[in-house]
Amino acid sequence: MFGAWILCGERASEAGRWIMAQSQPLIGARHREMIDRTDDKQESARSNITRLIAGYAVIIFILPYLAIKIIWISGVPLGMPNKNLVTDPTMLAINILTFCMDAVAILLALAFTHAWGRRVPAWLLLFPIWVGMGFLAPIVVVAPLNALARALGLGSGQPAPSNQFPLEPWVRGVVFTSFVGQGLALLTAFILYAHERWGGLLRTRTVDGQGPRQAIVILGNAAFVIATAVGLLHLLSGAIGAPFGLPSELSRSGGANFYLLQATFGLAALCAAAGIAMLVNRVGTWSLWLPLSLGSIGAGAMFSWGAWLVLAAALKLSRGEGEWLLMAINVVKTGAGLLIGALIGLIVAVKLKRGES
Repeated sequence: MFGAWILCGERASEAGRWIMAQSQPLIGARHREMIDRTDDKQESARSNITRLIAGYAVIIFILPYLAIKIIWISGVPLGMPNKNLVTDPTMLAINILTFCMDAVAILLALAFTHAWGRRVPAWLLLFPIWVGMGFLAPIVVVAPLNALARALGLGSGQPAPSNQFPLEPWVRGVVFTSFVGQGLALLTAFILYAHERWGGLLRTRTVDGQGPRQAIVILGNAAFVIATAVGLLHLLSGAIGAPFGLPSELSRSGGANFYLLQATFGLAALCAAAGIAMLVNRVGTWSLWLPLSLGSIGAGAMFSWGAWLVLAAALKLSRGEGEWLLMAINVVKTGAGLLIGALIGLIVAVKLKRGES
């Protein structure tokens, strides 16, 4: 009897080892799956924390700028050597407009930071972030380089008295620090938001799927030519000081800021040209995020700053002081930027629709 128990025990042990051996791959697969899920959750948690920090950093950087705007709208000439400037109707309109623009930036930061932002229609977020980054990206590039140039004594160009910046130096420091900080933080929050909401689309290649319609290809290549011409025009203006419709006193004054600004606007236009050409002609095997980033930021800078300078030129022309050629160039730049932005939006919308179907 005792021997039978031993024999049964050995057989049970062998059966147990066989069951464990057979179930080991399944247990290992489940274990790996659990580890992957844990890693994904940890990565998502880190991304959410980073988005939270970036989103509220945007608001922190914006608040000093908004405070100054509120003071000016209230009629207090804080930091203005010309005390009558604060009551000028044009300045008041500009202050109200820029206040509203940064209020929208706060709403965007909150949408990119919190879960409810994923339920907001894409166009309601993408258009204002496109315009906003179009304004901020050149400042993020130019402002630190200009500060470095001044520190090194390279900003030798002196503007004419009529073109003196109508603000005290400390105000300029606050304003541009605010712009650079909110630009970097807003871009970070948006990148993380886009990765979470459209990550699958952004990782596809430009050659994947069906190509755009012939009309989009034709318009895209036309926009490519215009953006390239605009970019080269800015680079020539910055490199050799050629006027090309710029006010004569501005081209004569020169200085590091002038050259940096022209170079930045030129590179932005060339980025827009490269991005739209890669998208409509399906050049290379790049992931979609690269041509989208180049085209969107470049076209946004063309549209935003082109429209802003058109407004400034129109105000000067109304007083008989402006340069008509400068206004015409910026009208072309604004139109080309808007065309490229619209074409990118159409291409992305089609890809999203095909991905969902």
